[in-house]
Amino acid sequence: MTAATTGRVNSAARSADRLGMPPSLALGFVGLLLFMIGDGVESNYLSSFLIHTEGYTESTTAFTISMYGIFVAVGSWLAGTLSSVIGPRRVMWIGAAVWVGLEVVFLIPGVTMGNGWIAISAYALRGIGYPFFAYAFLVWLTSSRP
Repeated sequence: MTAATTGRVNSAARSADRLGMPPSLALGFVGLLLFMIGDGVESNYLSSFLIHTEGYTESTTAFTISMYGIFVAVGSWLAGTLSSVIGPRRVMWIGAAVWVGLEVVFLIPGVTMGNGWIAISAYALRGIGYPFFAYAFLVWLTSSRP
């Protein structure tokens, strides 16, 4: 590492420490913030987008969002146990990969190409990603603090 890179890393670590977060967990906090913002923004426009722009019926849109909620519940239930078995960092990476991968599937073949069942399935299964990341991070946070 160069002196400039080391200085930036030390500066970022000091900034995180000043905010009360351990530097080793700073990226987890940033990731959680992005997940929370993304899901919050998405929940405000998705149903109207699917109904008015993509031509989904209200019942299909409600079914899609309900299935997402069911998979969020399943992911929430599994996240703690999987964190104990394979470790919270791995569960966080799995959650992020599932979320990003299925978001791409939802948007490109599902929404852009107009394949409704792919869109519904990808969006529902993507519900596992957020709690895997969030709850595994909570497990990591509580296990790393005295």
